[in-house]
Amino acid sequence: MDKLVLLLAILGSIVAVVHGTVESPIVIVPGLSGSQLQGKLNRTSVPHIYCSKVYDWYTMWLSLEELLPPADNCLIDNIRLFCNTTTGRCHNQEGVSTRVPGFGNTTTIEYLDPDTPRWFTTTQYFNTFVEYFVTQGYVRGKTIRGAPYD
Repeated sequence: MDKLVLLLAILGSIVAVVHGTVESPIVIVPGLSGSQLQGKLNRTSVPHIYCSKVYDWYTMWLSLEELLPPADNCLIDNIRLFCNTTTGRCHNQEGVSTRVPGFGNTTTIEYLDPDTPRWFTTTQYFNTFVEYFVTQGYVRGKTIRGAPYD
């Protein structure tokens, strides 16, 4: 149902663009793993000596640096989710806080790694899509918005 609503919103916006006006806002809901995820560490123990125990907010997902060995071992441990099958509740790794930045804006879904140079398009996600609608009169954060989650 959500995909249908998004598709209808996009189609409605395309029709509005054809008529030369921006009538309907576009809300982009990224797919699985399509949102940046920030983490803050305050851990008492870590699995490897090279993993940080304490660190202020940083990009966990997607960060190309975090995907390279040996940092990938730290990412895997920090991003781990624990679920209780009896209660159905899930929680982060102990000492790890997470948040999804950029709700309402498109900046965090246009490129998934905020630290990668824009000419290196490996982490480009919705940038081309957003750029097209901006050229048609849409405004980032006002008439075209992102709804990242995870």
